[in-house]
Amino acid sequence: MTENQVIEAEYTEVEENKEEETPAKPLEVKIVLHEGEPIVMTFQKLTEDDYQEWANSLLDSRGKLPPALIIGTFFIPSSNIQYFEQV
Repeated sequence: MTENQVIEAEYTEVEENKEEETPAKPLEVKIVLHEGEPIVMTFQKLTEDDYQEWANSLLDSRGKLPPALIIGTFFIPSSNIQYFEQV
């Protein structure tokens, strides 16, 4: 190759394979009662991945629910809660 020789090359941009981050869905919990219709609550500041931590936070040191749950403006006697589940 001489000093003045021109070399041609093609340049192609390669896009990075970026995984699109999907926004985390808010946590939705259904509280099934012994009496009355189930209550479905949406927690905007918690995600679906936070369900187990949320459920465990409701229990006292003996692993039992307190006499009542106060969630937002809801007062729910624990004796009326049959179970709760993630929706």
